[in-house]
Amino acid sequence: MCISAISPLEEHQVLLSDEFCQNAFSKMIELHVKKGDTVLDLGCGTGIHTLMALKNGAKKVFAIEMNPLIEVAREVIFDNGLGDKVQFIMGDSLEVEIPEKVDVIIANLGFLGSLESLPDAYKRFLKPNGLMIPDSTQMHFTPIEDDEFYRDMIQFWHQPKLGFSFSAFHRLAANHPFYFKLQDHEPTTEVAHLEAIDYKKPQNLYSWSHEFSFTNNTSINGYLGWYDFRLNGESFISTIPGSKLHPKLWSHIYLPLEKPLKICSEDKIKFNLSMSNELAPDGPVWRWQTLLNGELLFDQSTFKAMPLSDNILRKLQ
Repeated sequence: MCISAISPLEEHQVLLSDEFCQNAFSKMIELHVKKGDTVLDLGCGTGIHTLMALKNGAKKVFAIEMNPLIEVAREVIFDNGLGDKVQFIMGDSLEVEIPEKVDVIIANLGFLGSLESLPDAYKRFLKPNGLMIPDSTQMHFTPIEDDEFYRDMIQFWHQPKLGFSFSAFHRLAANHPFYFKLQDHEPTTEVAHLEAIDYKKPQNLYSWSHEFSFTNNTSINGYLGWYDFRLNGESFISTIPGSKLHPKLWSHIYLPLEKPLKICSEDKIKFNLSMSNELAPDGPVWRWQTLLNGELLFDQSTFKAMPLSDNILRKLQ
Protein backbone atom coordinates (compact mmCIF):
# COMPACT_ATOMS: atom_id res chain seq x y z
CA MET A 1 0.00 0.00 0.00
CA CYS A 2 3.12 2.23 -0.04
CA ILE A 3 3.84 1.91 -3.77
CA SER A 4 6.29 4.21 -5.53
CA ALA A 5 8.21 4.23 -8.80
CA ILE A 6 10.29 7.28 -8.01
CA SER A 7 14.05 7.18 -7.41
CA PRO A 8 15.42 6.59 -3.89
CA LEU A 9 16.69 10.18 -3.71
CA GLU A 10 13.31 11.64 -4.67
CA GLU A 11 11.56 9.21 -2.34
CA HIS A 12 13.59 10.43 0.63
CA GLN A 13 13.11 14.03 -0.44
CA VAL A 14 9.34 13.50 -0.45
CA LEU A 15 9.45 11.65 2.90
CA LEU A 16 11.44 14.46 4.46
CA SER A 17 9.03 17.10 3.13
CA ASP A 18 5.95 15.11 4.20
CA GLU A 19 5.33 17.27 7.27
CA PHE A 20 2.09 15.53 8.24
CA CYS A 21 3.88 12.16 8.45
CA GLN A 22 7.04 13.47 10.09
CA ASN A 23 5.14 15.51 12.68
CA ALA A 24 3.20 12.38 13.63
CA PHE A 25 6.41 10.40 14.12
CA SER A 26 8.00 13.33 15.96
CA LYS A 27 5.13 13.38 18.44
CA MET A 28 5.40 9.63 19.07
CA ILE A 29 9.18 9.89 19.54
CA GLU A 30 8.81 12.79 21.97
CA LEU A 31 6.27 10.78 23.98
CA HIS A 32 8.08 7.45 24.06
CA VAL A 33 11.86 7.87 23.62
CA LYS A 34 13.32 8.62 27.07
CA LYS A 35 16.69 10.02 28.07
CA GLY A 36 19.28 7.25 28.04
CA ASP A 37 17.31 4.93 25.69
CA THR A 38 18.99 2.84 23.03
CA VAL A 39 17.08 3.09 19.73
CA LEU A 40 16.93 1.22 16.44
CA ASP A 41 16.04 3.35 13.39
CA LEU A 42 14.85 0.68 10.96
CA GLY A 43 15.15 1.98 7.40
CA CYS A 44 16.82 5.19 8.51
CA GLY A 45 16.75 6.92 5.10
CA THR A 46 17.97 10.50 5.55
CA GLY A 47 18.43 9.96 9.30
CA ILE A 48 15.50 12.17 10.32
CA HIS A 49 14.15 9.76 12.96
CA THR A 50 17.67 9.17 14.28
CA LEU A 51 18.01 12.92 14.77
CA MET A 52 14.62 13.11 16.46
CA ALA A 53 15.51 10.29 18.86
CA LEU A 54 18.86 11.86 19.77
CA LYS A 55 17.24 15.25 20.28
CA ASN A 56 14.85 13.59 22.71
CA GLY A 57 17.68 12.10 24.80
CA ALA A 58 18.57 8.74 23.24
CA LYS A 59 22.11 7.79 24.18
CA LYS A 60 22.70 5.47 21.20
CA VAL A 61 21.03 4.78 17.85
CA PHE A 62 21.58 1.85 15.52
CA ALA A 63 20.61 3.05 12.02
CA ILE A 64 19.87 0.29 9.51
CA GLU A 65 19.38 1.07 5.82
CA MET A 66 19.82 -1.15 2.77
CA ASN A 67 20.26 1.70 0.29
CA PRO A 68 23.78 3.13 -0.29
CA LEU A 69 22.31 6.54 0.61
CA ILE A 70 23.06 5.48 4.18
CA GLU A 71 26.54 6.97 3.60
CA VAL A 72 24.93 10.36 3.00
CA ALA A 73 22.80 9.91 6.12
CA ARG A 74 26.06 9.28 7.99
CA GLU A 75 27.31 12.67 6.77
CA VAL A 76 24.05 14.28 7.90
CA ILE A 77 24.45 12.91 11.43
CA PHE A 78 28.09 14.06 11.62
CA ASP A 79 27.15 17.48 10.21
CA ASN A 80 24.75 17.80 13.13
CA GLY A 81 27.50 16.92 15.62
CA LEU A 82 26.02 13.59 16.69
CA GLY A 83 28.17 11.06 14.83
CA ASP A 84 29.61 9.51 17.99
CA LYS A 85 26.12 8.39 19.09
CA VAL A 86 25.11 6.49 15.95
CA GLN A 87 26.21 3.15 14.52
CA PHE A 88 25.28 2.77 10.85
CA ILE A 89 24.57 -0.68 9.43
CA MET A 90 24.00 -1.13 5.71
CA GLY A 91 21.88 -4.12 4.76
CA ASP A 92 18.51 -5.80 5.00
CA SER A 93 17.31 -5.85 8.62
CA LEU A 94 16.27 -9.48 8.12
CA GLU A 95 19.91 -10.40 7.51
CA VAL A 96 21.95 -8.14 9.82
CA GLU A 97 22.72 -8.18 13.54
CA ILE A 98 23.16 -5.39 16.09
CA PRO A 99 25.45 -5.63 19.13
CA GLU A 100 22.75 -5.16 21.77
CA LYS A 101 18.99 -5.10 22.16
CA VAL A 102 17.23 -1.74 22.14
CA ASP A 103 14.55 0.06 24.14
CA VAL A 104 12.71 1.50 21.12
CA ILE A 105 12.38 0.58 17.44
CA ILE A 106 11.26 3.29 15.00
CA ALA A 107 10.24 2.35 11.45
CA ASN A 108 8.40 3.94 8.54
CA LEU A 109 8.48 1.18 5.95
CA GLY A 110 4.97 1.34 4.54
CA PHE A 111 2.36 -1.38 4.99
CA LEU A 112 4.07 -4.35 3.35
CA GLY A 113 7.58 -3.39 4.48
CA SER A 114 6.47 -3.14 8.11
CA LEU A 115 4.57 -6.40 7.86
CA GLU A 116 7.73 -8.21 6.78
CA SER A 117 10.41 -6.49 8.87
CA LEU A 118 8.88 -5.42 12.18
CA PRO A 119 7.90 -8.88 13.49
CA ASP A 120 11.49 -10.02 12.92
CA ALA A 121 12.91 -6.85 14.52
CA TYR A 122 10.63 -7.28 17.54
CA LYS A 123 11.83 -10.85 18.03
CA ARG A 124 15.55 -10.25 17.55
CA PHE A 125 16.30 -6.63 18.45
CA LEU A 126 13.86 -5.37 21.11
CA LYS A 127 14.27 -5.65 24.86
CA PRO A 128 11.50 -7.55 26.70
CA ASN A 129 9.76 -4.35 27.79
CA GLY A 130 10.71 -2.37 24.70
CA LEU A 131 8.46 -0.39 22.39
CA MET A 132 7.97 -0.33 18.61
CA ILE A 133 6.72 2.72 16.71
CA PRO A 134 4.39 1.52 15.17
CA ASP A 135 3.50 -1.72 16.96
CA SER A 136 0.51 -2.66 14.78
CA THR A 137 -1.47 -1.72 11.71
CA GLN A 138 -5.19 -1.76 11.00
CA MET A 139 -6.84 -2.03 7.58
CA HIS A 140 -10.18 -0.52 6.61
CA PHE A 141 -12.31 -1.45 3.58
CA THR A 142 -15.53 -0.22 2.03
CA PRO A 143 -17.39 -1.13 -1.19
CA ILE A 144 -16.88 1.47 -3.90
CA GLU A 145 -18.13 2.37 -7.35
CA ASP A 146 -15.37 3.88 -9.48
CA ASP A 147 -16.66 3.52 -13.02
CA GLU A 148 -13.82 5.36 -14.74
CA PHE A 149 -11.08 3.33 -13.04
CA TYR A 150 -12.94 0.04 -13.55
CA ARG A 151 -13.48 0.81 -17.22
CA ASP A 152 -9.83 1.77 -17.76
CA MET A 153 -8.23 -1.07 -15.80
CA ILE A 154 -10.66 -4.04 -15.95
CA GLN A 155 -13.09 -3.65 -18.83
CA PHE A 156 -10.22 -2.44 -21.03
CA TRP A 157 -9.30 -6.06 -21.75
CA HIS A 158 -12.72 -6.88 -23.23
CA GLN A 159 -12.31 -4.30 -26.00
CA PRO A 160 -10.48 -5.45 -29.17
CA LYS A 161 -7.18 -3.64 -29.69
CA LEU A 162 -5.70 -3.16 -33.16
CA GLY A 163 -8.15 -5.74 -34.48
CA PHE A 164 -7.20 -8.45 -31.99
CA SER A 165 -8.80 -9.85 -28.81
CA PHE A 166 -6.90 -9.67 -25.52
CA SER A 167 -9.78 -10.81 -23.28
CA ALA A 168 -7.62 -13.56 -21.74
CA PHE A 169 -5.97 -10.81 -19.69
CA HIS A 170 -9.28 -9.99 -17.98
CA ARG A 171 -8.73 -12.85 -15.51
CA LEU A 172 -5.43 -11.33 -14.43
CA ALA A 173 -6.85 -7.81 -14.11
CA ALA A 174 -9.90 -8.94 -12.12
CA ASN A 175 -7.66 -10.71 -9.62
CA HIS A 176 -5.08 -7.96 -9.38
CA PRO A 177 -4.93 -5.40 -6.53
CA PHE A 178 -4.43 -1.85 -7.76
CA TYR A 179 -2.67 0.89 -5.82
CA PHE A 180 -3.47 4.55 -6.32
CA LYS A 181 -4.19 7.69 -4.31
CA LEU A 182 -7.87 8.60 -4.01
CA GLN A 183 -8.38 12.02 -2.48
CA ASP A 184 -12.08 11.55 -1.84
CA HIS A 185 -14.85 9.04 -2.38
CA GLU A 186 -18.60 8.75 -2.00
CA PRO A 187 -19.31 5.92 0.47
CA THR A 188 -22.01 3.45 -0.53
CA THR A 189 -22.21 1.96 2.96
CA GLU A 190 -20.25 1.81 6.20
CA VAL A 191 -16.53 1.14 6.57
CA ALA A 192 -15.25 -2.22 7.80
CA HIS A 193 -12.60 -1.66 10.47
CA LEU A 194 -10.72 -4.96 10.38
CA GLU A 195 -8.97 -6.47 13.37
CA ALA A 196 -5.49 -4.98 13.70
CA ILE A 197 -2.32 -6.84 12.71
CA ASP A 198 -0.05 -7.06 15.75
CA TYR A 199 3.60 -6.97 14.70
CA LYS A 200 4.51 -8.74 17.94
CA LYS A 201 2.36 -11.76 16.99
CA PRO A 202 3.10 -12.54 13.32
CA GLN A 203 0.95 -15.02 11.43
CA ASN A 204 1.37 -16.75 8.08
CA LEU A 205 -2.29 -16.23 7.26
CA TYR A 206 -4.56 -13.34 8.26
CA SER A 207 -8.32 -13.56 7.75
CA TRP A 208 -11.16 -11.08 8.21
CA SER A 209 -14.86 -10.98 7.45
CA HIS A 210 -17.44 -8.20 7.42
CA GLU A 211 -21.05 -7.90 6.33
CA PHE A 212 -22.07 -4.63 4.67
CA SER A 213 -25.67 -3.43 4.77
CA PHE A 214 -27.23 -1.03 2.28
CA THR A 215 -30.17 1.33 2.67
CA ASN A 216 -30.30 2.60 -0.94
CA ASN A 217 -30.08 1.13 -4.42
CA THR A 218 -26.51 1.49 -5.65
CA SER A 219 -23.75 -0.18 -7.65
CA ILE A 220 -20.28 -1.38 -6.65
CA ASN A 221 -17.33 -2.65 -8.66
CA GLY A 222 -14.68 -3.16 -6.00
CA TYR A 223 -13.44 -2.55 -2.47
CA LEU A 224 -11.36 0.43 -1.42
CA GLY A 225 -8.85 -0.12 1.39
CA TRP A 226 -6.49 1.96 3.49
CA TYR A 227 -4.55 1.46 6.70
CA ASP A 228 -3.42 3.09 9.94
CA PHE A 229 -0.14 2.88 11.80
CA ARG A 230 -0.92 2.32 15.47
CA LEU A 231 0.80 2.45 18.83
CA ASN A 232 -0.74 1.07 22.03
CA GLY A 233 -4.06 0.60 20.25
CA GLU A 234 -4.32 4.16 18.92
CA SER A 235 -3.86 5.37 15.34
CA PHE A 236 -1.21 8.04 14.81
CA ILE A 237 -1.03 7.97 10.98
CA SER A 238 -3.87 7.05 8.62
CA THR A 239 -3.90 6.79 4.83
CA ILE A 240 -7.67 7.39 4.79
CA PRO A 241 -8.88 9.15 1.61
CA GLY A 242 -8.45 12.87 2.07
CA SER A 243 -5.47 12.52 4.42
CA LYS A 244 -2.67 15.08 4.23
CA LEU A 245 -0.01 12.45 3.57
CA HIS A 246 2.07 12.97 0.44
CA PRO A 247 0.32 11.32 -2.56
CA LYS A 248 3.60 10.27 -4.20
CA LEU A 249 4.37 7.81 -1.41
CA TRP A 250 1.08 6.83 0.21
CA SER A 251 -1.64 5.05 -1.71
CA HIS A 252 -4.84 3.09 -1.29
CA ILE A 253 -5.62 -0.44 -2.40
CA TYR A 254 -8.47 -1.27 -4.78
CA LEU A 255 -9.69 -4.87 -5.00
CA PRO A 256 -11.93 -5.12 -8.08
CA LEU A 257 -14.96 -7.32 -8.55
CA GLU A 258 -15.07 -9.72 -11.50
CA LYS A 259 -18.15 -7.82 -12.70
CA PRO A 260 -19.93 -4.66 -11.51
CA LEU A 261 -22.71 -5.46 -9.09
CA LYS A 262 -26.13 -3.83 -8.74
CA ILE A 263 -27.20 -3.54 -5.11
CA CYS A 264 -30.77 -3.09 -3.88
CA SER A 265 -31.72 -1.47 -0.63
CA GLU A 266 -31.64 -3.95 2.27
CA ASP A 267 -29.18 -6.21 0.41
CA LYS A 268 -26.26 -7.54 2.39
CA ILE A 269 -22.75 -8.09 1.04
CA LYS A 270 -20.41 -10.35 2.99
CA PHE A 271 -16.75 -9.52 2.35
CA ASN A 272 -14.23 -12.22 3.25
CA LEU A 273 -10.59 -11.17 3.03
CA SER A 274 -7.41 -13.12 3.66
CA MET A 275 -3.73 -12.37 3.21
CA SER A 276 -0.94 -14.95 3.14
CA ASN A 277 2.77 -14.16 3.26
CA GLU A 278 3.83 -17.70 2.43
CA LEU A 279 2.77 -18.36 -1.15
CA ALA A 280 4.02 -15.63 -3.45
CA PRO A 281 7.67 -14.92 -4.29
CA ASP A 282 6.97 -11.18 -4.56
CA GLY A 283 4.63 -10.14 -1.78
CA PRO A 284 1.53 -11.57 -0.13
CA VAL A 285 -1.36 -13.38 -1.74
CA TRP A 286 -4.69 -11.59 -1.26
CA ARG A 287 -7.99 -13.44 -1.50
CA TRP A 288 -11.34 -11.69 -1.43
CA GLN A 289 -14.79 -13.28 -1.62
CA THR A 290 -18.08 -11.52 -2.25
CA LEU A 291 -21.35 -13.04 -1.07
CA LEU A 292 -24.69 -11.38 -1.87
CA ASN A 293 -27.41 -12.28 0.64
CA GLY A 294 -25.53 -15.46 1.51
CA GLU A 295 -24.75 -16.57 -2.07
CA LEU A 296 -21.12 -16.68 -3.17
CA LEU A 297 -20.76 -14.57 -6.31
CA PHE A 298 -17.01 -14.00 -6.68
CA ASP A 299 -13.96 -15.77 -5.25
CA GLN A 300 -10.92 -13.76 -6.31
CA SER A 301 -7.24 -14.03 -5.49
CA THR A 302 -3.95 -12.55 -6.58
CA PHE A 303 -2.84 -16.16 -7.01
CA LYS A 304 -5.18 -16.29 -10.04
CA ALA A 305 -3.43 -13.21 -11.44
CA MET A 306 -0.06 -14.95 -11.61
CA PRO A 307 1.00 -16.42 -14.97
CA LEU A 308 2.02 -19.74 -13.41
CA SER A 309 5.03 -21.10 -15.26
CA ASP A 310 6.70 -24.33 -14.13
CA ASN A 311 9.50 -22.23 -12.62
CA ILE A 312 7.11 -20.21 -10.47
CA LEU A 313 5.23 -23.32 -9.36
CA ARG A 314 8.51 -24.89 -8.18
CA LYS A 315 9.20 -21.75 -6.10
CA LEU A 316 5.78 -22.04 -4.46
CA GLN A 317 6.28 -25.65 -3.36
